[in-house]
Amino acid sequence: MDNHHLAVSLPADRLTRVLNLLRKLEAELPFLIMLSDEERDAMPILDERKLAYIDRALHLVEAHPDFMPRDFEADEFGTDVQLVKALGLIHSHLLPLARKLDDSLRCAENDACRAALEVHRHASLEDPADTDSLDAMIDSLSPRRFRRCHVSNPAHP
Repeated sequence: MDNHHLAVSLPADRLTRVLNLLRKLEAELPFLIMLSDEERDAMPILDERKLAYIDRALHLVEAHPDFMPRDFEADEFGTDVQLVKALGLIHSHLLPLARKLDDSLRCAENDACRAALEVHRHASLEDPADTDSLDAMIDSLSPRRFRRCHVSNPAHP
């Protein structure tokens, strides 16, 4: 994969299988929600220290059930902590895959932009044939219609 060039394709049948697997995965987690940006920003991001704090609080409640007021839902607290740990584990497995997907998409987009710019350069140099359809297609590649792709050519690590 020299210069991060992806010389692969994703056949339609494999894409269909992947999309079906993703639908099945989502169906296994029907309680997942999507927050607005404002809601996300209003919530704390838990790090290891904060998760340890939550664990210590749960341990205290479990070890001394009479410590908290009667209306405190200790079982619900335990369920919440279990869910945090389970979703955290799933997240830790999906995050690297999502990063690979994002990076691969960026490389594929970069490859496609590079090829589109090459087509544009070639169209700019050639004397177009006397067909209206070719003229219109070449015109559609003009810079005023196609905002410049930022194409990178990073060295392969």
